[in-house]
Amino acid sequence: MTPSKKLPEILVLVWLLALLLSFLVYQLSSNVPLTALQAVFSLTRNITATVFTITAAAGLGMWVSKKHLQNSSLRMFSAPLLGLIALSTCLLIFGLLHLLPPSWLLWLILITLNIFFYRPIKNWLTLLKKQILVLFSGKASFWLRILQAGILLLFLMALLIALAPPTQWDSLMYHLSARRFYIDQGGIVTSFDNYRYSNPSFIIVLFMGLQILAGPETAALLMWFFGFWLLIGISVFFTQFSAKPEHSQKQTWIAATLIFSANGIWLSMTRAYSDMALIPYFLGAVLLLLSWLKSPSN
Repeated sequence: MTPSKKLPEILVLVWLLALLLSFLVYQLSSNVPLTALQAVFSLTRNITATVFTITAAAGLGMWVSKKHLQNSSLRMFSAPLLGLIALSTCLLIFGLLHLLPPSWLLWLILITLNIFFYRPIKNWLTLLKKQILVLFSGKASFWLRILQAGILLLFLMALLIALAPPTQWDSLMYHLSARRFYIDQGGIVTSFDNYRYSNPSFIIVLFMGLQILAGPETAALLMWFFGFWLLIGISVFFTQFSAKPEHSQKQTWIAATLIFSANGIWLSMTRAYSDMALIPYFLGAVLLLLSWLKSPSN
C-alpha cells in the first residue's frame, strides 16, 4: 500500500488520538474525576489482588505438601486450599492482636511471598495447565461441546457479575460489613450491633485481607475462583478414581452440568458469600481420603 492510500487510516487514527487527548485535557482542567480511568485502575487492582493472593497461597501449599502428597494432581488441587487457610490463620492472629497491616505493607508481603515461592507457583501452574488440557483435549462429540460451551458461558456470566459492585443484602450486612468493621477498628473485635461479627470464619478473614488490598469486589472474585476450582476438582476426581478413565472427560462435564446448573451454586460464584468456598474443601477432603484408601503410602 502506497503512502497516499494510507492517508485516510492515518487521518482517522490522528483524529481519534486528538479526541482522546482533548478529553483528558478537559477532564484535568475541569477537575472532574477520570471515572473511566479510575474504573479501569480499580478493576485491575481487584483482579491483581485476588490473583496474587491465590498464587501466593498455591505456592505455600505446594511447598507445605511437598513431602506429604505424592500424587501430583491431588497436590495441585490441595495447594491453594491449604495455602488460603494458612494465610487466613496468620491474618486472624494479627487481627486478634490488633496488628492489621496497612495496605502498602500487605501488598509488599504478598509480592514477597510470590517471589519467594516462585518455583512452587510455577510447578503449580504447570500442573494446572495439564489438568485444564485434560478437560478439553481429544475428540469430543457435538453434544459434549455443547455442554462445555454452556458451562463456560455460565462461568463468563458469573465473572462479569462478580466484577460488579456488590448489591446482595447478606453481603452488605455481614460478609463485607464485618471485614470493613474489623479494618476500621484496627483488629478483630466484637460488636453489639451484629453478633455474627464475633465469629469470623477463615473466609471472612480472607475477605478482610482482600479489602485491605483492594475493593469489595475481590470477595466475589475469590468466590468465583472457588467455583472454578470446584470444576478442576471434579476433573481430578474422575481422572484419578473413575472406573473407566477413558471416559473421565465426559463424566466431568456431565457432573459439572448437573452441579453448576443449580441456581444456588451458580449464584454463589457471583456473591461475597462464604458458602461457595466450602464445596471445594469438602471435595478436597474426599479426594484425599479416597487417595489414602487406594494407596496408603500416598
